[in-house]
Amino acid sequence: MGLLLYSTQALADISNYHPTSGLDRTGADYTLTASDLDKLEASDDDWYRTQTVWGYSHSYDPDEYLEFIFSPGITSSAVISDVTLHFEWHVQCSNVVYARLLIWDESAGNWVTESLPTAPTSDRMDIINLFSYINSPADVNSIKVKFQAHDGGYGGYTYHDWIELTVDYIVPECLEDADCDDGVSCTVDTCDEVDDVCVHTPDDSYCDDGLYCNGVEWCDPINDCQSGTPVDCSGYNLEEIETCDYNPDNYHYTWDYAAGFTSVCDEDSDACTEGSYTFTHTCADNDLDDSVLLGGCDAECDEDSDCPSFCEDDIRYYNGVCGEDCECSYTTQDCDDFDDWYDTDEYRWIELDICNEKEQVMQVYSDYFCFSDCGEVQCLYEETDTQWADTGETRYKEDLEGPVVTDIFVTPNPPAYCGEIIGNATLSDCHNIAYAEYFINQEAECGEPGTGTAMTAVDGSFDETEENVSALIQICPTSAYNFWVRARDSEDNWGECVSYTILANVPPLTYNVMVSGEGDDGIVTATADSSEMMSNIIAAEYFIDTNTPVGGGQSMDASDGDFDEYIEDVNATINLTALEPGEHTVYVHGRNAAGNWGNFGTFTFTIEGPTPTTTTTTTTTTTTTTTTTIPTTTTTIPPSPGPSAPSPAPAVSSFSGPGSGGPFITPCELNGVCDEWETPESCPSDCPREILEATTTTTTTTTIPTPAAICGNGECEEGEDFVNCPEDCEPEFEETGPALNYITGMFGAIGGTTASALMILLILIAIALGLIRFKVLPRFISQKEDSS
Repeated sequence: MGLLLYSTQALADISNYHPTSGLDRTGADYTLTASDLDKLEASDDDWYRTQTVWGYSHSYDPDEYLEFIFSPGITSSAVISDVTLHFEWHVQCSNVVYARLLIWDESAGNWVTESLPTAPTSDRMDIINLFSYINSPADVNSIKVKFQAHDGGYGGYTYHDWIELTVDYIVPECLEDADCDDGVSCTVDTCDEVDDVCVHTPDDSYCDDGLYCNGVEWCDPINDCQSGTPVDCSGYNLEEIETCDYNPDNYHYTWDYAAGFTSVCDEDSDACTEGSYTFTHTCADNDLDDSVLLGGCDAECDEDSDCPSFCEDDIRYYNGVCGEDCECSYTTQDCDDFDDWYDTDEYRWIELDICNEKEQVMQVYSDYFCFSDCGEVQCLYEETDTQWADTGETRYKEDLEGPVVTDIFVTPNPPAYCGEIIGNATLSDCHNIAYAEYFINQEAECGEPGTGTAMTAVDGSFDETEENVSALIQICPTSAYNFWVRARDSEDNWGECVSYTILANVPPLTYNVMVSGEGDDGIVTATADSSEMMSNIIAAEYFIDTNTPVGGGQSMDASDGDFDEYIEDVNATINLTALEPGEHTVYVHGRNAAGNWGNFGTFTFTIEGPTPTTTTTTTTTTTTTTTTTIPTTTTTIPPSPGPSAPSPAPAVSSFSGPGSGGPFITPCELNGVCDEWETPESCPSDCPREILEATTTTTTTTTIPTPAAICGNGECEEGEDFVNCPEDCEPEFEETGPALNYITGMFGAIGGTTASALMILLILIAIALGLIRFKVLPRFISQKEDSS
């Protein structure tokens, strides 16, 4: 196949630009409107006239000028070949004599003066070539033109009709092959080094898919690989035959029929499939009373009455005419063509914006359909919907409302404590804004109109229908405040008071501190609350027995998985085996998104007993009566490691204080006073147990080795007995176990059978009274227990 070369030329252009903005400083500063700028785009005697006459100074006033700004936006790679300014203008009478242009040269960073001939009294076009110093894309894109004039003694206006900047430039397309990637996969892309243009050579071989039936694929240098034209097998198709006059039958009154055949491309044989006709010849006529209803091999009609009007969907067929071909022809009308919205005579005015309202008309939707009745066929309609539609008419409405406050905010928010903030808002109204005020409070509404503190217009004066206002505010926020803004227009209409929330720069609270756990691990939980500041909790940490340095504690996790709310439940795991037996305090606090670490919430708990087994024997006697109390023996045994040995849940020092454990209140304040929320269990240092009057207590502690047997497996093994493992062993009184040593010693002086019987009787009485207790206590956190 032949190769097609696809290339472009370096982009050459001559572009004309008109001012996109302007400033008139002949009097008060005036910004040219879109309508003003339109007058400068054509030489049509539709002039822009200066706002006031040029001064009577007889010299150029540097602060008095017309400035025109262009925005060409020429690409930085462009090569400029010519820049020309067309400046059409004239003066009023002959009162203005001298005029000049100042052209901004971006490269030099200064204004270049172009003197103009004597001021004309009728339109004159001054054509000035600027290429000597405006010759780069940066110069063109930054160009500004100032027009200045002064009078000859009487002052006068100037009129400006057509101002146009003409730029002739070329944009090179490429410098090397790498610049010419057109994104088309089937072209070979090269850069013509002579003309600096890209050449894209299509290569069809990149597109061949190796299939026959879908045709030969080819390369389009713009749209990439294109599908080939599929092999057309329609030449082998056989059309369906339905006629009265098919040869060789050639018998007009028969219905001749043969099914059609559609050929397809066979990829295996690279060829089209072929078929053949099989005919049937069946007699038929227009007499619908017979059994052959294959009509019409006779004439369809012989007069117009054989062609009645009818509807087909919403198409109206009428004025039927029997033609020379013996078939009916009709005039048709699509009733749907009339479907549309139609105006009624009902009108209304509604608000268009704060200053204007617009007119609307009630419309109904007429849905047309074809209707046949007794041979009469016509288009009828039904009204299915209504709507209000704009007529295009507008009018100014009476202004009885005050200015609207939008974009209200303060910065910074939250403020530093006892620091300054700046309050801001935007005001708008149909009339000029006359006054603005603000309030700072924690109420649900602001004060009465006119009782607030005045705000300042950002541009220095209240003289426009839209004003940005601000105020410098000193505030010491301990909680959230409302910043309210209200304004009044020049018609003395007060607007609505609008509020903005000033956040309080306060640290988060921490409460619900709790330690719980089982075995070697404990869980510390707490709630960190920054809802007062409306700031998300972003971190939490805990300390054991010391709470410094802040930020250097052990990190905690959000219980729900993410730190993304004002109030977060937090948790962390504590390794209990690393703590010495005795009393410990956990300190917890949180940090919010404002960077504030909160105060600490605390919880005091106790790690109980050493691992070895201990036996404690207590003897209590009262002095008021001669009574002997059988001593209570407590045996503490670590849990057996067997699979069925129960692991008792650790008891945690309970606490209930004011406010159900409210923020910053700890279970034990260690102040020497037993407060109402403290108990002997949660705070033994402040709340010791009461001791009965005239009671003495003696305590003896003996260390017993830990049995090696497995308690709880249903077998009474060596080293187990009823005392240390009642789950597995029945009581056997003929053996003296560790729990009986103390009682045996008491009655050692009573010999023989009498002593043994008395000892067994006392043991049974002690068990019945619950004076002998059996407990399994592993190493865990528990409430502090009194030994009395």
